[in-house]
Amino acid sequence: MPYCGKPSKGCSNCRQRKIKCDEAKPGCTQCAKRKEDCPGYRNIVDLMFRDESSHVIQKAKKTRRKSSSKKLQPDSEGATDVSSNGSPTPQVLREPTSHPVDYPVRLEQPMATNSTTWKDDTLDVSAIDPDKPPFENPAAPYQDRGISFFFSQYVAADKGCFPNYDFISDLWKAPMSPENDDAVAITAGVTAVGLAGLSKMTGCKKTMDRARQDYGVALNLTNAALQDPVEVTKDTTMLAVLLLGTYEFMSGTTPQTIQLWQKHVDGAAAVAGIRGTTQFRTKAGVRMFLLLNHSVLLSCMQTGFPMPRAILDLRKELEKLNILNKTTMRVVGHLSDTIQLRYDIKTRAITDRDDILKRLYALEADFITIVAGLPGPMRYRIVHLDQPHPTAFDEYCHVHPGLTQMSLWNVIRTMRILVQESIIEHLTMGTTDPLALDLAARTKVFRALHLQRKLIHGVLASVPQHFGVVNWLDSVAAGCPEAVERPLSDAISTPKSTSSSSEDGSTIRIQLPSFKDTSHTNQPGGHNAARFMMLATSSNMIVWPLHTVGTARMCSAQVRTYAVERLESIYAETGFHQAHEVANMVRDRPDERWTEVYSALAGAYVDDLPTIV
Repeated sequence: MPYCGKPSKGCSNCRQRKIKCDEAKPGCTQCAKRKEDCPGYRNIVDLMFRDESSHVIQKAKKTRRKSSSKKLQPDSEGATDVSSNGSPTPQVLREPTSHPVDYPVRLEQPMATNSTTWKDDTLDVSAIDPDKPPFENPAAPYQDRGISFFFSQYVAADKGCFPNYDFISDLWKAPMSPENDDAVAITAGVTAVGLAGLSKMTGCKKTMDRARQDYGVALNLTNAALQDPVEVTKDTTMLAVLLLGTYEFMSGTTPQTIQLWQKHVDGAAAVAGIRGTTQFRTKAGVRMFLLLNHSVLLSCMQTGFPMPRAILDLRKELEKLNILNKTTMRVVGHLSDTIQLRYDIKTRAITDRDDILKRLYALEADFITIVAGLPGPMRYRIVHLDQPHPTAFDEYCHVHPGLTQMSLWNVIRTMRILVQESIIEHLTMGTTDPLALDLAARTKVFRALHLQRKLIHGVLASVPQHFGVVNWLDSVAAGCPEAVERPLSDAISTPKSTSSSSEDGSTIRIQLPSFKDTSHTNQPGGHNAARFMMLATSSNMIVWPLHTVGTARMCSAQVRTYAVERLESIYAETGFHQAHEVANMVRDRPDERWTEVYSALAGAYVDDLPTIV
């Protein structure tokens, strides 16, 4: 039923004359002055409900006659439409009104395929069946499926998934008919993310088209909120911004996708700075800031830019509240310091070679201390495989208690690989032949290369768990040792000589399930839902570590091939296009001779290397 304004309670004579009625008893004064009988006043309760069925049906018939020449096209993928009449339509959502305040935060507009336009501020009724009740919304099945998929993957899933929105119920309930822009923006954002993921799994283009529509709605409403100095500080606005970033990260199909995601992250960081410490007053506010901090950290690792000062200052204020895991925050703080030093070196804010090397070695020493001090619940177990497996590079793999711990280890390894890159670069500065360096320098170069190689294999050892073919409970049941109990001292150099043993000295091996390799296919959605959920949840935590591995100095031809195959397999199974883009980056990386340098320097003194990486 359309809203036609506040109804007048005046008599019909005054309403017809369009004058104000004083509603006097028993009749109004205006009628008395004209010497007319006052007809009395309407019952307002009767005006609250009106039958608009005939009006809607007539409008639908009129619109259908205009579009009768347009025939509906079947889905090119052969997917079955889930709406009642085969044509999804947008929800009744209004365009955001402009605000006089030009607030300095705005998210990037999507590409043309992501934009959404609305006609006459109303629902497109061309798809409404006049023989059915007018209140049946053909778009509802899409929204329901999008919201359900979102909750199954980003709320009810393993808490180690990223991003995790298990706090969303504190800010938003899935409404049947949203009543304000906050609810509409979040509903559209949740639906967009859910439908994008569902489209990746099923390969249905109609579902992705609908996801783009909802994304466009959420983007327009969120941008309007960002321009309002009151709305921009609300938890609901920050939630909407994070949802838009999640959509960009997982749904893109062009090389500009990563840049769009990073711009959303930049926008969210600016919003966090505006919100200040007041965002820590609610549990949801704290969770959203931590989620944002993770995204900003990942973005800075990829781009090489330092963490925004506003985020660093807010994190220090949050740490004062003593509500965070101190170990995790220590790791995050050290990662931020590493990113900053690499940026200072890149921009030549620091130029003295000896000073640079001193700082790099100090960072690596702190990483060794942090890893050695990680508590038991954060440590992995070493699993030796019964036979070769497509997801495993070596005959062993690492199994972590959850995705959070696995992500933490790989982020540390990734940054340490980059630190070793910088060390090697400055040790060999000024020479084209590392073998011509003096003995002390050659030893340092070999140490850096050897440590980088161990770190690379550490990342590769985590990949099977990312593909869901090995899990923590199986490793515990089999009695596989923790890394700290049985250090993996030489397994990276000579993996076949190392074994995981039980107390009686017998080798412990686990047989992984059969696995259909999809690295040479290009059709997503060919696997069961449970497997897709596992891989989609963890894929964005392994893509960039594989990129770092595939572009490092100590990446051999075999490692590069393996990294490309795993990235393409992620893309084939989940449609996660960033994995395909990164695979191309790794594939196009020119081969270097550093593996040959490493072999030539073999035998140099490396006893001071850490045994666990």
